Amino acid sequence: MLSVVLGGAFMLSGCENRPSTNIDEAEKVALQYMKDKYNVLFDIESCNEKKESFRSDSVLIEARLKLSDSDTDYIVDLKPSFFDEDKDGFYDSYIAISDNYMCDIMKPMIKEDMDDVLKEAGFDNFVSCVENITQDGIDSGHGFLSDFPVITNNEFDLESIMCEYDLNFYYQIHIPISESDNQIKNRIISSYTSLFSADFVCFHIYMYSDEDFVKINERINNDDFNASEFEILDETSFNLS
Repeated sequence: MLSVVLGGAFMLSGCENRPSTNIDEAEKVALQYMKDKYNVLFDIESCNEKKESFRSDSVLIEARLKLSDSDTDYIVDLKPSFFDEDKDGFYDSYIAISDNYMCDIMKPMIKEDMDDVLKEAGFDNFVSCVENITQDGIDSGHGFLSDFPVITNNEFDLESIMCEYDLNFYYQIHIPISESDNQIKNRIISSYTSLFSADFVCFHIYMYSDEDFVKINERINNDDFNASEFEILDETSFNLS
């Protein structure tokens, strides 16, 4: 393994005229960043350069981490310092620029506030989920920049968060067909435009038979919902513009 790493280092240095990534050091930075920010211990699954280019400023390193009690992969993206002052062939340091663990923290809080607005608009019989949360400035995938603060449930206010940070996400709404009408899109748009002034949220509405919706409701409550198991009778997607 050592010979492979050194061989790769030599190739990258010679062909691209830039230092190579020290994977061990990048892993340490990723683990320390997650510990310092979230006070949670992770294990490294893998760590690699996501892309390589003749332009050194395009180097992005992806560390995949797991919690000991979860099968979910979490990603920390890092960038190197682009310096090699000790001339050992490797970047001198690395900095975490984003992670997607914050998505798991933010998702239930965003969902709760989005659901409350929907209920106030007169929607009572629905299930929902929030997916693909991304803060503007993320170069790849979904997640949050490293300087995004850890926000507790007591501190969370969706309207304030959306005003201060440019977040994008999908809000899926599942309803029985009997609850649908030709004004449903307009009702939803009018309910949320006071919160969001731009197209930060993409709405997806899925409609099912009343019988299937009862089953969906049961599955959601048991964390066992797979939309592909049910026939979608109608659907629509839109932003707030």
